[in-house]
Amino acid sequence: MKNNNLASRLLGITLLLFGFSPSINANNADWMLVERFKSVQEQAEGGKVQAMYDLGRMYERGRGTAVNFSRAVEWYQKASSAGNAAAKGRLGILYFEGRGVSQDHQQAYRLLNEAAKANIPAAQYQLGLMYEWGTVVKQDKQQAMKWYQKAMQGGDYRAKDKIAQLVSQQDTSPRKAPRAKKTNILPTILNAKWHAGTRPAGILPSEISQCEPFQRGLKCHSEQQRSTGLETITYKTEATISDVNQKSFTISYHNTVLKVSPKTPADAADEGETPPIANSIKVGQKSPEHRLDCQFENKNQIRCNKDHIRNYSFVSK
Repeated sequence: MKNNNLASRLLGITLLLFGFSPSINANNADWMLVERFKSVQEQAEGGKVQAMYDLGRMYERGRGTAVNFSRAVEWYQKASSAGNAAAKGRLGILYFEGRGVSQDHQQAYRLLNEAAKANIPAAQYQLGLMYEWGTVVKQDKQQAMKWYQKAMQGGDYRAKDKIAQLVSQQDTSPRKAPRAKKTNILPTILNAKWHAGTRPAGILPSEISQCEPFQRGLKCHSEQQRSTGLETITYKTEATISDVNQKSFTISYHNTVLKVSPKTPADAADEGETPPIANSIKVGQKSPEHRLDCQFENKNQIRCNKDHIRNYSFVSK
């Protein structure tokens, strides 16, 4: 019974610290993910190609195991060599971003092109970005539009905004009037105070963060506290805002624990709680790096997708 209570406390503290809401089924869900990981690993090591891809995804996303991009690359390579097109797409994206492997845009293009032709929506979207930006290939907005349209048809929600963005840039006037000057959205980001619900955002300019220009983007840092009920965690958030264009940008961030202040046994007893276990979260502990792909809805609202898993909205006050 003591071991179960300890596991419950540690999981709850970790979820609160890194931005997740615990539920009464959190321990069961975590246990199920670990068991799922073991099962998939066994199948992958036994030569099942789909399991190789699934295992790569679990390493990449930290599902049932710690995030490990190098291991994700290893299993994507095995699945890709066995003909799994989705693995080629994920491997191409990791080569493009330089996660778990040295950044190689030529290799990324080769893999993404093969996966896109095999109708993998995420690869089609990424290939569209390469044509839009002129990465490795000659910049070609028509090719970018073609791949965005295919990605949208395949269910990649991000492509819809990209298509709208490219359409808005096209000059459809028969007199070919001068195109509108591209707007710089960095001042819009920097000069606002952004909130997620009622809380100031630690990864965007706000009352609790400090931001400064950095390589056509921004560097932001903030210091915050979270209470688990048994401990108060003080942590620092470091974020980089990059890939800024007319309506979209990305945010990469991680958290670092600065201080852990547990309640005393007397405090816990006064509130009818079991005395806390000190130092279950360690000073200096870092969270995995997270990535948000963000779009401006309007000058006062930003919509982001975190790690291709969850959506967030930020509003300016």
